[in-house]
Amino acid sequence: MDTATALPGVELARSVLGLDYGEIARAVQADESTLYRWRQGRTPTAVYLSRLERLDDLVREIQRTMRPEAVRSWLDRSIPALAGETPRGMILRGRSETVLGMLISLNAGFSL
Repeated sequence: MDTATALPGVELARSVLGLDYGEIARAVQADESTLYRWRQGRTPTAVYLSRLERLDDLVREIQRTMRPEAVRSWLDRSIPALAGETPRGMILRGRSETVLGMLISLNAGFSL
């Protein structure tokens, strides 16, 4: 019987962004073994839960604003509003909130 626990952002990041569990762990600045324990039912601390929720918020904003077929190429594109970094690179460095803020600002009509 599978006892895996649903965590915010994890399955969405896998399906929408194509991230594997190791990349998701990096995105929330945790060990992959820690992510595994959370998936098996352990509760993340408030800090990690917040990071997971930010990742979830980012993926939902991406779903809301982009065509599914454009997401993965966008992730690997150098973005001027991110100082030339790629969204994937920022996410994997634990900077999901920066990418989210950029998307929200751009979608609100502000120039970065």
